[in-house]
Amino acid sequence: MKTPSNQPSLSFVVFLFLTSMFFYRISSNIVDPDIWHEMTLIRESIALGHIPTQDLFAYTPTVIPVVHHEWGAGAIAYFLATRLGAFSILLTKYVLAILIAALCVRCARRRGAHISVLAFVLPVGILLVDYGFSPIRAQLYSYVFVAALLLLFDSDRRGNRRWMLYWVPLFVLWINLHGGFTFGFALLGAHWLEQMLRRQPHLHLVILGAVMSVLIMVNPYGPSYYSYIWHALTMSRPHINEWGPLWQDTPHHIGGSIASALLLGYAVRKVGFYQAEGLAAVLVCAVAAMVHNRFIDLYAIAWVCYVPGYLQITPLGESMTNVFYKWRPALIVLWSLASILFIFRFITLQPFQLLVPGQPLEDHPNGSFYPVGPVEYLKKVGFKGNLMTPYDYGAYVSWKLYPAVKVSMDSRYEVAYPAWLEEEIFKFYAGHEWRRVLDAYPTDLVLVPKHSPLVKLMREARDWRQIYTDKAFQLYARDGLDFPKVDWSDRTFFGKFP
Repeated sequence: MKTPSNQPSLSFVVFLFLTSMFFYRISSNIVDPDIWHEMTLIRESIALGHIPTQDLFAYTPTVIPVVHHEWGAGAIAYFLATRLGAFSILLTKYVLAILIAALCVRCARRRGAHISVLAFVLPVGILLVDYGFSPIRAQLYSYVFVAALLLLFDSDRRGNRRWMLYWVPLFVLWINLHGGFTFGFALLGAHWLEQMLRRQPHLHLVILGAVMSVLIMVNPYGPSYYSYIWHALTMSRPHINEWGPLWQDTPHHIGGSIASALLLGYAVRKVGFYQAEGLAAVLVCAVAAMVHNRFIDLYAIAWVCYVPGYLQITPLGESMTNVFYKWRPALIVLWSLASILFIFRFITLQPFQLLVPGQPLEDHPNGSFYPVGPVEYLKKVGFKGNLMTPYDYGAYVSWKLYPAVKVSMDSRYEVAYPAWLEEEIFKFYAGHEWRRVLDAYPTDLVLVPKHSPLVKLMREARDWRQIYTDKAFQLYARDGLDFPKVDWSDRTFFGKFP
């Protein structure tokens, strides 16, 4: 087909449309909950002169050794936050996001996808992302490595084995940034199986897998990493929503997943197994996302890398190309208007202002918030002791108040705590067996979110006294502790990062 004279303008509009939609989808600007415990670990490691393998921050029982698989991500976050400030955290998120998108589009283009197909199908993939793009979640590094690995597999199919020399140091880096490196084995296994079934060279992949298995020891925790990662992979997490199945996810993720599955099924049926190179990797990511919705971003990455290339050589792909050129004036107008809408919405969300809210925000009803007010109060009264905290808030308290204050629980989960303790703390805040939990540990104060059923029970307890309240939290002190009682319900809190 002859290229239209105004294709550059059409290409620019497509680029603007897809970029603005992608940036809107990843515009979350509330600090990720895990960054607090990552930075706290690095701060104390610098003070100690080594990364500790015993917990420092909790007064409840913890596991030994403590293997923090996100220590490298924490080191990056700590350096950025303390040296360059809050803006650097958001900037790094967007740089990583651009890198992920560039790797995916590069892979799709190498697989034969033309801009005429990408313009129509990439919005489906973009609709699936957002979970892992809070600033800065360690999963972002895993997304980069997954996209890079899928692109390197394409070199392998072409007979170029030099990619393995690049991959080995990248894999060592991945090991020390995030435990998601285990997904690299799943993708490598899928690629190996596909190459074997296609009767293509594949023994080098087995050797690479063995080398990668040994390289896991290249970390501050040594061989202890093996037992930790096995435990982390096999344990259940019933109280964390993102570890639930896909059908319990948000409507746009479910709708996007259905649309992507229909396009994938159509494409594979039309092109056949031998033309659908990389299908095994896509299916591995799809199954992972169905079982645990937190993996939907990985599925989106694999889908964007491969499925547009499948669709390109189908009748539907041909129809997309025809529409792309024949309706170009209308499409320019349509995509320009959509771009303006996404850009406007992106700007209104203040994407370059890093937020640490002390209460739920109207624009982010499901976003994280932190006990900013309670921490300010505890600093003011000079509290030193043990604070009972829910899973979501302990890390923020540790970053702001350790070593004066130790917490009962934080979002390190299996990194530091036995599974039974998480269950116990969850039941405590649900109002079950709360007395037994209070009696079991030397708790001085209890941090209670106002939405918790525990509020009523603590208010009625004669041996615990409310000393603090605001829009989102209350604090209760045990008998014998004398703290001034304050009511800051008329205040709106925003914390300062870091």
